[in-house]
Amino acid sequence: MTTIFSDDIPATVLAALKNSPLVACDTETSGLDWLTDRLELCQIFAPTYGTLLLRVGDTRPTNLIGLIQDPRIKKVFHHAPFDLAFMRRAWQVEPRNIVCTKIASKLVAGNRAQEHSLQSLLESRLGINLRKGAARTSDWGAVLLAPEQVEYAAGDVKHLIPLYESLLTDIKAGDLQDLYNQCCEFLTTRCKLDQLGLGDIFSY
Repeated sequence: MTTIFSDDIPATVLAALKNSPLVACDTETSGLDWLTDRLELCQIFAPTYGTLLLRVGDTRPTNLIGLIQDPRIKKVFHHAPFDLAFMRRAWQVEPRNIVCTKIASKLVAGNRAQEHSLQSLLESRLGINLRKGAARTSDWGAVLLAPEQVEYAAGDVKHLIPLYESLLTDIKAGDLQDLYNQCCEFLTTRCKLDQLGLGDIFSY
């Protein structure tokens, strides 16, 4: 079952989420540019709770921010730089203990050509066919979310933890754990650099 909240998650839900060592996170936005577009929806999945959708309002969701900033809880994203950029822009959040399945996939693949989209990874690693359809580019700020929007948003986030665990097995087998951890730890710093307009500060 998927529950939908507006503005923030209740304290009781936050407590349930904090009982899980792994929490999957995703977002839906009005576009692809964190400078000009809006964060409209946050999706959360935890084995201790299930799936929830948070409709973002004009106030800071202090309970959700507390979850994102909690160093004790590992948050799993796919292409975390995108989601974190919107969260930081909207709420000045300081994410802690973030991991990214797209980074993991790229490390595991090495120099081999491979598709790293969530859809392709779920199909190749877990045998899950994630249907995208028109909901992907629909109006996530609509007054009411359509059933297909709810299905799409929930489908994206509920498979992230099994995908992460599958990739982590290969990360460990390839002796890439330390490098992966360092990449994920740098995510918040890279987000800050981007929002200062500095981008890849290491480039020539």
